[in-house]
This record gives sequence, structure tokens and C-alpha cells, in this order.
Amino acid sequence: MTANELKHKDNVERALATCRSRLKEKPNHLPFQIAEEQLSYLLTCLSGKEFNAKELSEINVGLLAVREFEPHDMELANQIYEALEAKKYLAQNNQDET
Repeated sequence: MTANELKHKDNVERALATCRSRLKEKPNHLPFQIAEEQLSYLLTCLSGKEFNAKELSEINVGLLAVREFEPHDMELANQIYEALEAKKYLAQNNQDET
């Protein structure tokens, strides 16, 4: 794994850990559930276990960050923004699999 890939993995793991922490506090909060699912998928793609360009393109956790998290949880929102760099990286580096 390259240094760049490790950076993306660390960012996704950090956002996922924060999201899971918030989910423990509010287990029925749908935005946290969706964010956890999408961040987990990004981590799966980064690990090389799975990659689906269509599923990757449908990740919209950034919208959740803007609409749901920014107003009251900038820490999580910023971590999600950093984690979304992994989506761009994966899309660019897996174009031949689309």
C-alpha cells in the first residue's frame, strides 16, 4: 500500500470511528447509519476486497455532512470531507474497472 493509499485509509478510518461513536449515542439516527455504511464501503474498496464503480458513484455522504452534520458536528463533517478524497482517488485509479 502506498503512502497516499495509507493516508486515505487513515482518513476513512478516522471518520468511521467518529461516526460509530456518534451512532452509539444515537443508534436510530438514520444519517449516522447511512454515513457508517458508506464509509465502511470506502474502506472495503481501499483494502482491495471489493470495488464497484456504480456503488462508488452513489456514495453521497458528503451531502449528509453538509445537511445533517455541519450545523452541529463540524468535527465529523470535516472528517467526512477528508475521507471523501478516497472516493476521488478510487475513481481515478480504477477507471479501467468501470
